[in-house]
Amino acid sequence: MKRIFVLMILIFLVFVSCNPFMRQIFGEDELYMGSGTLNDPFRIYTFRDLEWVGKGENYYPEEYQYDYDYSEWNLGASYILMVNITLPDYPGENFNWMPIGDDPDPFTGTFDGNDKTIFNMTINTERDYVGMFAMVDQNAVIKNLKLSNCNINTSGNNAGGIAGLNKGTIQNCSVTGFTESSAQAGGIVGDHALGLIENCSFSGDVKGMYAGGIAGYVGHASVINCSSTGSVVGEDYAGGIVGNNISGSILGCEVLSQEITRGENGIGRIVGANASPFFGVLSGNRASSNVTLNEEPLNCADCVSCNCCGDDHINGTCF
Repeated sequence: MKRIFVLMILIFLVFVSCNPFMRQIFGEDELYMGSGTLNDPFRIYTFRDLEWVGKGENYYPEEYQYDYDYSEWNLGASYILMVNITLPDYPGENFNWMPIGDDPDPFTGTFDGNDKTIFNMTINTERDYVGMFAMVDQNAVIKNLKLSNCNINTSGNNAGGIAGLNKGTIQNCSVTGFTESSAQAGGIVGDHALGLIENCSFSGDVKGMYAGGIAGYVGHASVINCSSTGSVVGEDYAGGIVGNNISGSILGCEVLSQEITRGENGIGRIVGANASPFFGVLSGNRASSNVTLNEEPLNCADCVSCNCCGDDHINGTCF
């Protein structure tokens, strides 16, 4: 009988140590929450944990006391999302998310979404650089993250579901929802200045001066194997994947059923404008024949004869 009792106690202790929700009852400890290194990232189980990412000791005044010490949760640490998280609603309005990292202190660490989903991220603001992350710097990595029902609206510049400005690596991420900015707007990133966006998808609506399903603006950067569906409205440039590609490589991307409108200076099913074949490289890109440009379908039969829809063109290959 004694052995059975001891065994039951051991099973209970294992359950407590492995179940994130029991933490709310039995407290938190650093061993369970990780140390913030690449091999032992900080673990995110609750909305409160998510709020603390990158903010460390500078986020709340000293009078705010918590059971767990978040002071080491800085912008250069590594994090992993352990559960799906739904951002809270306040009476009459959604919670307004505070983007992680900003000028002059961008996010420089690693965030692994662990194929989990963050629901209902809402941002209504006048600030520049808006997304779950404001600025993602070189060497930073955002991966395996899903944002569902994301709603971002700013009268400032550079808005995207994952980041307002990216100079790092964003891989295997998906976003559904709405993004609007007065300048660069993208489903994943507003301004993709440097680095890589790979294997990412967006489904929803994008609106801005430079607007794209994945990124509004691409500098010396790459967008590889990404897809988008929905609508893109760009005042100056509008593209199914990228609004304005200055010197980036857009490779192996797909645009599904989509409406692309406006584009006073450039509009295309893949990119709104491409600087030149010497600086902006397009290859292996495809777009559905259902995609319309200013409510007009592209005649794919004509494209075959004039080769104006090849995979190196702003409209991509028809499928």
